[in-house]
Amino acid sequence: MPQFLVQIPDKPGFYEQRMKRRAQHLENFKTNLLGKISIAGGGCFSSDPAEAMAEGKPLPFIGSALILDVESIDEAKKIIESDIYAEPDGPWDTKNATGRLLHSKRNARPFIRLHGTEPSWNLSVKRSVQVFGAVALTATGLVYYDDVKYHATALLRVGRVIPVVSLCFADYGWTLRKDDAEALKACHLRCANRALKLIETNAGIFIKLGQHVSAMTYVLPPEWTTTFIPLQDQCPVSSIDDIAEMIKEDTGHAIDDLFSEFSSEPLGTASLAQVHKAVTKSTGESVAVKLQHPSLKRFIPIDVTTTRAIFTAMNYFFPQYPMIWLADELESSIFVELDFTAEADNAIRTSEHFATRNYQKLTAIRIPKIHWCVPRILVMEYVEGARLDDAEYLYKHAISRRQVAECLANIFNDMIFTPGVNLHCDPHGGNLAIRALEKPKNGHNFEIILYDHGLYRQVSLGTRYNYAGLWLSLISGDLEGMKDYAKEFAHIKDSDLALFVSVITGRTSKSVESKEFLMSFRTKEEREKMVSSIAGGSIFGKIIRLLSHVPPIVLLIFKTNDLVRNLDESLLFADYDGPKDDMSLIQRAKCDLVAKDKPRSYKQFLIMAKYAAWTRLAFDRARFRKSWFSIFLVPYSYLKFFATVAVIDFYDCIFWLRS
Repeated sequence: MPQFLVQIPDKPGFYEQRMKRRAQHLENFKTNLLGKISIAGGGCFSSDPAEAMAEGKPLPFIGSALILDVESIDEAKKIIESDIYAEPDGPWDTKNATGRLLHSKRNARPFIRLHGTEPSWNLSVKRSVQVFGAVALTATGLVYYDDVKYHATALLRVGRVIPVVSLCFADYGWTLRKDDAEALKACHLRCANRALKLIETNAGIFIKLGQHVSAMTYVLPPEWTTTFIPLQDQCPVSSIDDIAEMIKEDTGHAIDDLFSEFSSEPLGTASLAQVHKAVTKSTGESVAVKLQHPSLKRFIPIDVTTTRAIFTAMNYFFPQYPMIWLADELESSIFVELDFTAEADNAIRTSEHFATRNYQKLTAIRIPKIHWCVPRILVMEYVEGARLDDAEYLYKHAISRRQVAECLANIFNDMIFTPGVNLHCDPHGGNLAIRALEKPKNGHNFEIILYDHGLYRQVSLGTRYNYAGLWLSLISGDLEGMKDYAKEFAHIKDSDLALFVSVITGRTSKSVESKEFLMSFRTKEEREKMVSSIAGGSIFGKIIRLLSHVPPIVLLIFKTNDLVRNLDESLLFADYDGPKDDMSLIQRAKCDLVAKDKPRSYKQFLIMAKYAAWTRLAFDRARFRKSWFSIFLVPYSYLKFFATVAVIDFYDCIFWLRS
């Protein structure tokens, strides 16, 4: 089939209209075009978008470019004109769109204007390099630089990627032919180690991608997730000279003008930034200074382009493992995370939400106070703490690990289920800490410190309620409810329901068949079976295909739940080999919070109240199961549950009669 390169310029002054429609445009491209009639596409820029972002200016979009597998240019024209960007008040200038034939088995005109007569070939060299380069690399953004040094370094970064990716593709291609589970596990480990070395060398957003992979224990083989664990808190360090130059460039002041003391060694280093301890010159207060790695400003666009090229190539060579959604997520979040002013806003809003005394009792949360911020520099209160899973620290300060786990569950379930509160989507071990208190406060002798507020997402009200309804159906064994809510929440087909439930609960499909499977504990054998199924490839492909069709916000909710569950398990069960998933249910579904929200309707309030009653019963069973007086407390819990449900059903009947 012929392939056409289509260029659509933007109308001048339509930046805001583009950004308003961007999410819907990308969703349409991913769902209806990518991998079907389009192999690549992306926006085109007139200059470096990273520079514009650093200066707080709009991204310099000049249009878009697509490669379409269609029979004729007229068909390409119809596809372009059906896009939301092509609406009358949209950003695309479709009248000046052009199409170029890249490949065909028959002769055709090499360059065609979609509207009007054929143009001349007198295109500027720079414009041709921009568009063709974007498509050749399956770019999501296109930037042209005259800086020879930049080109040389960019070529070196891409040159490191090509042989590693090629070797991994060849390794998997050969191994998958054998249909040998042990050989596939060995291949996973070889490729993960190669990728780790590449990521550590290129750094930047490659580390961010590696961190995301390490958190995907619910879908990826353990050879990948465990190999990438060091990326969570062991990242390359930017030199103090580069840091000083960036501070001068962004603030107009030298380090000595702003701080009386500034540690040359960072307290910690992450994929996008590093943190230094300092003392402010104006107030003498100890602060933590978060500084973006200076090199990111120039190499983020080419790195985003390269990662998309990797997943596009993977989609081509291994269509049974569609993982282009990982590139979509990276692209949608990376430029937001690089703007520290957005992170400062998130931190302030979240701190204000949890500031009330009642929330402090439930969560023991501490968010460092923000002092000042520019796009690449964030100065905040210095609050020191230990890792959340540091068993020795917890023992030394007599901190109850169960209390910590409950507070952790309350923090993130409040974010997921409370309307108007945005969700922190990156709660890995490096972004959380615990701090012992000399005097107990709000019933706790500790504080949970939440760092790094760069990756937040707004969860719609409908998504919150559908997710709550899904868990209510899971706990009550309501199969029809599971189907309905899974379809509404994550676009899951009935035929994929069992696999979907296995993914979100961590249970085998056989366990899911039991109506009370969430009330039972996952055995060691069941955990090992789930791990071996993913590593051996028996369900890996199915899970990947399933996740490729769910909305991006659902993927982030899964990621957050899985990260919190891992922290929860490491806290509660680090010292014995017992069942681990009883408290995971509490972590996901401790939804007294949900019942307190104001739902969209009275009927929804009743659903939320039942959901809270079910989860409270599960919590009581898990809490009392090993106590000597459980013979009294467990029956009391059941009595309380049935009484609550009876009251709810009574009001439900009244509501039905009145309606």
